[in-house]
Amino acid sequence: MRVFRYFYYRLYRYYEGERAPTLFSVFVSIAVLFILNILALLIITTPLFNATFELPVVNSGLGRLWPWLFLGPLYGLFYYFLRIKGRHERIIHEFENETHRAKVISGILVVFYFIASLASFIILVTSH
Repeated sequence: MRVFRYFYYRLYRYYEGERAPTLFSVFVSIAVLFILNILALLIITTPLFNATFELPVVNSGLGRLWPWLFLGPLYGLFYYFLRIKGRHERIIHEFENETHRAKVISGILVVFYFIASLASFIILVTSH
């Protein structure tokens, strides 16, 4: 989808000048929004199926490592499809020559997506 490719492009351009590894920074940003969206969907859909869902919180022990079991393979897929399959270059070239007006409109949409994702998650968690 063009929206997600543009979101990736804007994040990549944002993190490009940083000292941290750019691709990893982009992955973390996308993964956080992805996880928030998935959790929000779970909170919304579980009452439809008469099920319950609670946010997984582990305070101690090996249970704190469960996110890495999810994020490690996800980063591997992310890296594989973007770097090895060459999709990164196609995405960068797709949006390099955009007009100033298109850049402003798309930038507003990216910020709106970020804020809407975060706000919907917070609203759902506090009302749940």
